Amino acid sequence: MRRLKLCLIISIGVLLYACVPQIEKLETTTVPDCVEEVKSLTIEQLLNRLNAIKTIKGTAEASLKTPSKVLSGDASITINNDDTISVKIYSLGVQVGELGKKNGATYSNPEMTLNERTFFVNAIKDGLLWWKDVSIQKGGTEIKAFNKNKVVKIDKASLLPMEQRIILPSGYTLKVKYKEVLCTEGVWFPSQLEASIGTLSISIAFDGVKLH
Repeated sequence: MRRLKLCLIISIGVLLYACVPQIEKLETTTVPDCVEEVKSLTIEQLLNRLNAIKTIKGTAEASLKTPSKVLSGDASITINNDDTISVKIYSLGVQVGELGKKNGATYSNPEMTLNERTFFVNAIKDGLLWWKDVSIQKGGTEIKAFNKNKVVKIDKASLLPMEQRIILPSGYTLKVKYKEVLCTEGVWFPSQLEASIGTLSISIAFDGVKLH
């Protein structure tokens, strides 16, 4: 009887999980021809291609940590050129968190402090859109892409972004490390990044991405 009950519970659990809508994951892999194409570009040509991107949509494994909570799981991420950002995090197909920016205001669920929301939104937006509104300085083995609020170090030979420092409105400096990149649609895209300030941290590893 106990074994029958256990089998029944397991069967119900499997059935319930199967009925939960799963996040539709994108899959993107680096194409060798893309790598050779990008390596043949100048930094100015690469920036022109990147600046033509209007929307980024991707799925990823994401983890957002604050002193009081951790949000982690499968993530759906959308970033638009109009500064609109949407990040939805799922666990076992159920949405467990949301973060974003719309009409100039940040929002989150569960609720976060303004500083926490600002950190996460800037880490995602500026971390991924590292090429926005930058000037170029060349020297040695590195290229610097910069403006008054950020500096991005780029490998001169491959044009790969390596790390970025962003000055937040609070005056704190956010450091972004690019762990992995993929070559898609004729550009480099940072497929795995980590960022932190004090007790706040975020990591994102993309399964796939679409650039429009």
